[in-house]
Amino acid sequence: MNFIEGVLWDASQGKLQVGHLQLEFNTSKNGGKDHKEVILGIRPENIEVSVSPKQGFFEAQSDFIEPIGNRIIIHLVAMKLKMKAKIEKIKEINKGSKVWVKFPSERILLFDPKNGDKIFP
Repeated sequence: MNFIEGVLWDASQGKLQVGHLQLEFNTSKNGGKDHKEVILGIRPENIEVSVSPKQGFFEAQSDFIEPIGNRIIIHLVAMKLKMKAKIEKIKEINKGSKVWVKFPSERILLFDPKNGDKIFP
């Protein structure tokens, strides 16, 4: 699981602020408080990776590639954030490659930084 601390959750605007990055995040199920600091969690297999720019994706760089059979674990760095994605092998991705990444909002988990409890979904 990737955990990203210091994320600002603005439930009324449906957004998560991760450093300079703003992610769309539909929270209509919950109606949480505005501007609450949370820990974002997302599993490596739920991160989408593209070798070309796409709407809703943000830029990252591959730092390390771990082959695991017909899939790879790609270690990514984006705006000082480090994360891992588990994806199908893509021959265009090597160490140092520029890629584009998306955290699908339906796959994001939010945790309370004070006690670690899951607060969304």
